[in-house]
Amino acid sequence: MFSFPRTVFLLLVLTLAGLAWWLLPSPTRLAGSPELDLVSEGVLHENVLYLSTRTTSAGSEVYAFDLATGNWTLAADAVPSEETMPRGLTRWQDRLFFTSLYPDAHAIYAFTPDSARTHDVQTVSDAALVKHPRLLGGHGRRLLASSLAEDTYTLLALGAELLQVDNSSMYLRVEDDAFEPVATLDLGLFSRDEPDALAWHEGRLFLEANGGLAAVDLDAGLENAPVEVVAPLEHIGVDGMHLRTFASTPHGLFFTTAGRTNASTLYRYTAEAGVEPVLELSPAGAIALHELTWLDGQLFVTADEADGESEPNRVLYALDPATGGLHLIHAGNPGQLLSAGLGLYFVADAPLLGRQVYVYEGSTARRLTRGRWSTDGPKLLDEVGAYVYFSAGGRLHRAER
Repeated sequence: MFSFPRTVFLLLVLTLAGLAWWLLPSPTRLAGSPELDLVSEGVLHENVLYLSTRTTSAGSEVYAFDLATGNWTLAADAVPSEETMPRGLTRWQDRLFFTSLYPDAHAIYAFTPDSARTHDVQTVSDAALVKHPRLLGGHGRRLLASSLAEDTYTLLALGAELLQVDNSSMYLRVEDDAFEPVATLDLGLFSRDEPDALAWHEGRLFLEANGGLAAVDLDAGLENAPVEVVAPLEHIGVDGMHLRTFASTPHGLFFTTAGRTNASTLYRYTAEAGVEPVLELSPAGAIALHELTWLDGQLFVTADEADGESEPNRVLYALDPATGGLHLIHAGNPGQLLSAGLGLYFVADAPLLGRQVYVYEGSTARRLTRGRWSTDGPKLLDEVGAYVYFSAGGRLHRAER
């Protein structure tokens, strides 16, 4: 039977949805963008956005996009296979670094951006030493990386080393054309996988190694850096699991776990109290915690929640460590948390629109895009000025905040 009021209501809803669609600014596809099958990472260096890409015509490369002129250039062409992409783009001092897992040449590369042309790429790792390399970022005057070969996990360093001489500090310049080992760790049952969680906290590198939560003091010497297990896994209360993500904050080092038990518990490490559980989300329906990031006095965490009748749904919470207050930010399967400037960016489901880019700036989450993307949706890269940059559909885009 025809229902006039219901028909009018549906037409009104569709009209309002369409109006909201057109009022929301559309993201800009950057002109001149090459045909990119995939953009996995981006890093900003002197107003140029460098992108790890795979193209249909030339395989895996590093492209550069000049934010001032809009020009595209091929920055580095050092990976001769379409099967592996440049990984871990990292800016350190005056160079850009990336790794490659080309089957016969696991390596770390570097180049110095100096003009709008393809740059000379230098290999800065020893092929006999480096397997499955991973760049870990800068620490003081050194750049850190790791190597995973069979059951040996090695931390590597390139740059200058801090030494203590007569209670005063001095820097000793070591060879900067190759990474050197500084510490070797045992990953135990997970020795064939890289640690999921690594974080710098109070001057030390924290990760799961040597049977627990380990802290590596990389400022203590040129090699054989001391490793302290600050909490064995059994003391944390985990069973058949490992540490998943870390977030360093002024209130301590927060981390989550993955496994059969306690996966919905948020933990915190401090030098004074050791490791302690600080938040249990099981009463709220959470079955596992995932991403963590710290911004402007709040800790953001994504969690899988389930009601026992349907598939788990991912949600985003904000936690105030000082008060313990918990606030729901978004319930549309959010991910790719990007803390930049004063905003937290993430990708989440929007009703009828699929995956879209959002920003949270202190009170509510606001949608920035309205495009129709591929199944995986946008891939967040970086925030620069008034724009957030992301890739989607084989192109580079930006959306105004």
